[in-house]
Amino acid sequence: MADRVIKPDSGNQLVLQDEGGSSALTVDTSGKVIVSNQLDISGATPIIQLTDTDTGADSLITASNGSGSVKIQCDNNGESADSTFVVDIDGSQKFKINADASQEYGGTDHGRMRIITGSYTNTIGLNVDITLESDIRNIECMAQSSVSSGGWMSGRFAIVSATTSNTSTSVNTIWSIGDSNTTGVAPTFSKTSATNFRVAFAASDGVGGTATTYYYVRVIMS
Repeated sequence: MADRVIKPDSGNQLVLQDEGGSSALTVDTSGKVIVSNQLDISGATPIIQLTDTDTGADSLITASNGSGSVKIQCDNNGESADSTFVVDIDGSQKFKINADASQEYGGTDHGRMRIITGSYTNTIGLNVDITLESDIRNIECMAQSSVSSGGWMSGRFAIVSATTSNTSTSVNTIWSIGDSNTTGVAPTFSKTSATNFRVAFAASDGVGGTATTYYYVRVIMS
């Protein structure tokens, strides 16, 4: 059977009306689909797919099968590097999740907060690099070992410039801008003097670095 095509005259819209004669669905001359009331997509696992034809990146909104949850997938097949999930309200950014799982809260111009969490297990430590969009107002870092009997540990990291390589087991200095417990000289990081900085965490505890280190970094920008 051949495809069935419904096509309005040139320059006209395609309009489907309800039984009362009101427009229920309209396809305008630009291809925009306008639903006048509620759009229902039903199925065992209903999906809305959005495809960026410039990059081929496809993003999905899926109602999960049997669990009643909703999943949002950005660039589902990884066609584009460094994809983000952004929430805008009243025309400005309020929340963003980056491809590295870090989160940014607040606007792009001021009051932005970025949170990075994760873990590692090795004998050399870990560098967490952060790019500055504006001057830093506060840096908060914490680390905890899986073999530690207490809470978050101090003396497990250093805040340095991103050009500094410092992931050896000798990392034992805390620099925390805006913290009354600061030891040493807290470096000043600003967008004009440095475009990024690094939090260098020490090697894992345990024989051969076998313990897992959990880390937390929070940056508040002015």
